[in-house]
Amino acid sequence: MFLVYFEEKGASCLEVIQTERLILRPPVLEDAAALLPIRNSDFVFAFNPMKPMSEAQMRENLDKERERMVVLEKKEDNTVIGAFFWSEDKLRYRVAALCLSYYLAQQESGKGYMTETLRKMTEQLFLQGTQVLSLRCYKENIASAKVAEKSGFVHEGCIRCAVLDNSGVLHDDCIYSLTREEYQTGGR
Repeated sequence: MFLVYFEEKGASCLEVIQTERLILRPPVLEDAAALLPIRNSDFVFAFNPMKPMSEAQMRENLDKERERMVVLEKKEDNTVIGAFFWSEDKLRYRVAALCLSYYLAQQESGKGYMTETLRKMTEQLFLQGTQVLSLRCYKENIASAKVAEKSGFVHEGCIRCAVLDNSGVLHDDCIYSLTREEYQTGGR
């Protein structure tokens, strides 16, 4: 299994996973200071309906979500540049399906870090027994759509007028998915 339990800490944590340029690791409370300005940035809020958090709320959230997220840390300088999450895919019924989400620092966008993360986490989550992975992004979020497509995810369609953002704008929500069989055979 992907989960490794550390008895001495009294809590479960994920294994540390490495890619070519990144360390994907469980969050620690100290990550709140690095993740908060990324998560609360206009860049992230432009394509996400999350509300701003305080550092105390971020620390609480990191503690609560530690079994279903990894922090993206650059190997070259140990800079925290984003986070990657998975949760139950509530659009599917009686299927081992997870829905993925993520955010990244604006200055690191367009450098392939999220594609690298998505590909590695796809591999890990399918090895864990997941049958289908999905992700959703606003129709206007061309960068996330490209990350999904480069990673082999198939565009299923859009739910029109699906998400109301914090400024009162309605967004179409595009859905992408990848089955374990598609992943294993290299495509549809």
